[in-house]
Amino acid sequence: MKKVHPTVNIAPKRLESIDESEENSNKNVQVATTSSTISVVTTTTSSGTRPTVTTANIISATKGKVAGTTVKDYIVVKKPLPLIRTQQLDEQLIKMIAKGYHAFRLVEEKEFQKFVDMLNPSYKLPTRKTLSESLLSKLYNRTIESMKKEVGGGSATAVCITTDGWRSVTNHTAHFIDPEIHILRTVMIGCLQFNESHTMINISEFLKEKFREWCIDQKICAIVSDNASNILGAVRIGGWRSISCFAHTINLVVKDSLEIIADTVIKVKNVVEFFNRSMPARRKLKEIQEQMHLAPLKLKQDVCTRWNSTYDMLNLFLKIKEALIASIAIMRAELTLTPNDWMIIEKSLPIFHLLRGD
Repeated sequence: MKKVHPTVNIAPKRLESIDESEENSNKNVQVATTSSTISVVTTTTSSGTRPTVTTANIISATKGKVAGTTVKDYIVVKKPLPLIRTQQLDEQLIKMIAKGYHAFRLVEEKEFQKFVDMLNPSYKLPTRKTLSESLLSKLYNRTIESMKKEVGGGSATAVCITTDGWRSVTNHTAHFIDPEIHILRTVMIGCLQFNESHTMINISEFLKEKFREWCIDQKICAIVSDNASNILGAVRIGGWRSISCFAHTINLVVKDSLEIIADTVIKVKNVVEFFNRSMPARRKLKEIQEQMHLAPLKLKQDVCTRWNSTYDMLNLFLKIKEALIASIAIMRAELTLTPNDWMIIEKSLPIFHLLRGD
């Protein structure tokens, strides 16, 4: 084995020179860094041939950056808002939603979220559930307590109530003069479910309970309502002064007057209903209005509980008289109004306009 692979002894003096050479070479390795270049310098040793790396310039990836830029300069830190500021923003948000009749899903819309983030990145929008179950109820309770102090415990000395009732809901509103600024103030004190029988006694007890809750039971000077017998009876049982709603009284007067021209009003209703239901008839009416150089107007249907809607229906009907006559003759001749019907419409409108008051 020694003949094939002879062993060569290395003198200690040579070992020392090799060690010194490599140590010196290690010292010659330098890494110099700047903001734009990195230089690496190496040397070869006597123990063998090694790759020689010359200086390499590495161009910085952040060209044009100001000297001294740190990682922190690229990180956007969202500082948390103070608790009181967050509460103020939450309250204003729920007020906007309530007064504008917006849906709670507004806070889930991406574009609205971006808009809020641009205004204030530190503000985090509440969730839809938080709005409906927490913020809304808190604001409602605070508002109710504030209004109770103002109406019941405040400077209001006399309060007038307007009340109305539907099948299962009752609405009560308090009105009073602010003695400091001398203006009329209006506060809704209840829009509540009323599942009891709408008898005079039940309604009267319900009103008394609501007035005691708001601490105005000794301040009621009058109650304004419609002319329903159960409401009038409830006010009488409670010992309050009753004032009939003027608008409701006018509505009853006009409805009775309309009975005289009921046949003509029914004919007008039939024509309006036909054009509102038939797309071809509506299109034909519009074409004829354009041919006659008239403004394209749509017919309106009246509502039995609002007499002024009957006035609006007849008034609009008369404005497009010529276009209607031509359209009816083409589409439905049996709906044609007689000359007497048109005369009744023309003569009745000025009278109803006086009662309308505009």
